[in-house]
Amino acid sequence: MKYLITESQLNRVIPLSIRRRLGEIDDALYEMLYNTDIGEAVTDYDREGYIVYVMEYLYDEYFLNLKTSGGEFEALTNLFGNRIGEFWDNQHEETTLMEQRVKGDEVTPGKYLITENRLNDLVYSFLDSKDWYTKDVNGKLDISNEPNGEPVLKYRVVDEPTLFISDDLYREIYGLFRLNEKPGISRIVEWFNEKYDKNLTYNNADWMMIYDEFYSDFDDDEFYYDDDDNDF
Repeated sequence: MKYLITESQLNRVIPLSIRRRLGEIDDALYEMLYNTDIGEAVTDYDREGYIVYVMEYLYDEYFLNLKTSGGEFEALTNLFGNRIGEFWDNQHEETTLMEQRVKGDEVTPGKYLITENRLNDLVYSFLDSKDWYTKDVNGKLDISNEPNGEPVLKYRVVDEPTLFISDDLYREIYGLFRLNEKPGISRIVEWFNEKYDKNLTYNNADWMMIYDEFYSDFDDDEFYYDDDDNDF
């Protein structure tokens, strides 16, 4: 953390009771920025406005005994405002990068901090931006990106509800967001649940090649699964 005031100034303007809790407050600020709705609100404010917004929460939690017009609160705002401002900078750089990737623009590679919920929003926005064509035959869903195109998603109930996902669709998610298999597939499943009113999990997902190899006959009217049929 970078301090904008000297140690002697800190000792003069911040009460001992607060100085003893600076580590605790710093931990609380980290939790606030990275694991709560306060962090997600970073895109709703300009930089200075966001610093004020977060400091108001810290004030309510830790600094109610300080006068906002006095040097104590100003010193604390300087102290923690730098941390909050850096968080704002990182989030907006990453948001710009992700949005450029979604649009297909050229971007400069880099690593930035971003909240998980913000990443989810970007993945869902990317999927929503695609043209989807859905063929529904008795609850069997074939979902493609063009009319009469090859499905990139298939929903079937074999022994249990399963979403079969094409390797091409997953590679798009990986290429844009660098999400490995489980987080990438999980977000596709979550998006599918929202769009098609299902309740699947990662464990209900499988690769399209598995469907083609083992389950394609399931679409034949003569093939069906009967859990109660144990006759041999």
